[in-house]
Amino acid sequence: MIKLFVQRPNAIEVFYNGQLVRPTQGETLPTLASPAGANKFDPQARHLWLVMRGGDPGAEYLIRRKSSVQLDLTLAVSVDEFQGENVVQNIATLLRIPASRIKIVGV
Repeated sequence: MIKLFVQRPNAIEVFYNGQLVRPTQGETLPTLASPAGANKFDPQARHLWLVMRGGDPGAEYLIRRKSSVQLDLTLAVSVDEFQGENVVQNIATLLRIPASRIKIVGV
């Protein structure tokens, strides 16, 4: 298994012998028992864990950086706070953007 530092937090795709290998789900990292190509990317730490195996002389691994940015966001507030009049400003502060860029629709 290797752990790579990725300079930019772009989303990552891993291919093993031309087949896309989906990353492990949740907080689980691949292990040495995982199949070849098993992977997990942490956009905050900018680390990619990848299982690489020998034994197949024609094996090919391809790591592709996508043009999108991988974001994970968890926000926990009470229902009263969420429905309060400051929800737009709170979200804007969290995202570090002007409140004018946030629109509430279909509520």
